[in-house]
Amino acid sequence: MNIQLTKEQVEDINTLLEGSLRDLSEEIAGTDNAAYRRVLKARRDRLSDAAHALRSVLELSIDEHGTVLLPSRELMAERAHPGG
Repeated sequence: MNIQLTKEQVEDINTLLEGSLRDLSEEIAGTDNAAYRRVLKARRDRLSDAAHALRSVLELSIDEHGTVLLPSRELMAERAHPGG
């Protein structure tokens, strides 16, 4: 799947993700429920991966109109694990 976002949209999404990551870290630290903590940590890991991917994309593909061209999931996986 390919989507097109402006650089500002990617930055806004990344800002939201970073805020969510901070909130999750606080919630993880504040819970005594081990099962809930595992759920929160898994969510934090997924959001952290997404934020990392967005930061990487900002360096990759911006067209002449300032639109960020997000590569497909398959291409992102290839870039993350070349040859494997």
